Amino acid sequence: NTAKNPAKTKNKTAKTKNNTVNTANNTKNNTANTANITANNTANNTAITAPPSTSTSLNLQTKPRIG
Repeated sequence: NTAKNPAKTKNKTAKTKNNTVNTANNTKNNTANTANITANNTANNTAITAPPSTSTSLNLQTKPRIG
């Protein structure tokens, strides 16, 4: 019975405030995560559909050791 116990009312108010803050943070994080996932998916799909590179500058094979 919170009406007879001001401390309980205060605690419930604090919990409600924390829940509100947590909900806002979760929403913010979910939005950021969705944006990151979308960006990553777009980048991955672009890489998959891009034509193969004709550049030879990326050939980083080491020369075989002689002897």
